[in-house]
Amino acid sequence: MTIATEFAGDWIPLDGALVTVDGLRWKIRVMTYDAVYPVRQSVTMVSLEPTARTKRSAQYVAVRADLRDDWSIDALSLEPEQAAHVIQQADRYIRNIRNSGESS
Repeated sequence: MTIATEFAGDWIPLDGALVTVDGLRWKIRVMTYDAVYPVRQSVTMVSLEPTARTKRSAQYVAVRADLRDDWSIDALSLEPEQAAHVIQQADRYIRNIRNSGESS
């Protein structure tokens, strides 16, 4: 799922943050690009990509076996409460990274 970039403001600064969903670690990936159909606009896609540890987990491997392919989570399709929880985790992660960089 994609959304117009003007509505993706909460997600864009969180690119690269690590979050936990259903006990597994994921990295937020934000991709923005220009679309020309059906109208010219800038759109954003947000996904949760599995970390290496998540890819080795029994839960991930079971779903991968069913799908016969690697998979990620479309963050824009999460339920509102779950999306808010992911954004809060990512925001804390980004703040911790910034604070650790400032103290060194």
